[in-house]
Amino acid sequence: MVLESHPDHTDYNAIDSALFIDDDGKAYLYWGSYWTGLKAVEVDPKTGKPFRYAPGELKIPADYIAVASRPDSSIEASYVIRRGKYYYLFVSWGTTLDGTQSSYHIAVGRSESPLGPFVAKDDRRMDQGGGTVIMRSTEAWKGTGHNGFFRTTQEGKNKGDWLIFHAYDAQDGRRGRLTQIRPLYWDELDWPILGEILDVPFEKFDFSTKR
Repeated sequence: MVLESHPDHTDYNAIDSALFIDDDGKAYLYWGSYWTGLKAVEVDPKTGKPFRYAPGELKIPADYIAVASRPDSSIEASYVIRRGKYYYLFVSWGTTLDGTQSSYHIAVGRSESPLGPFVAKDDRRMDQGGGTVIMRSTEAWKGTGHNGFFRTTQEGKNKGDWLIFHAYDAQDGRRGRLTQIRPLYWDELDWPILGEILDVPFEKFDFSTKR
């Protein structure tokens, strides 16, 4: 057991965990869905567990902090990456279980600390409801969200960052949530911009096309 939640004892829901390991070897765990939002705590990289727990029978971290919230509580799926001096917290807002009527979409904020505060482009803090939306439903795809991330590092034209998430086909929601992979670009101020769906063999993709 790493940590747990209980509606009578915690203000968080212990799901959607994501682990981030920094360049210095320190490790951080992010989690939470709805309730009062997303939480984070530094963990022991040797065990994956918080260094200290609060007194009591439940496994509740002693010093976790709030990193993101929403006025309507519809937030989950935290994922943190580092680029240069910034740490980026990706989250999903809205609902994901309503088929093509789902309102899921992806937002992001950044900080110079892995524990925040994370802020949006407009400087609004994510722990106060802020966030910059980088992906929302389109005519073709509905309920876009719950992202992961990977970075290709081998030298070549397809070296870069990628976002993975799920969405419903607007024309056939019965297929369920489908996985998409898209290139992730960065603007001159180091904010992420999501590209189009990967539609060629991976090794043939060229980041310089910016599509």
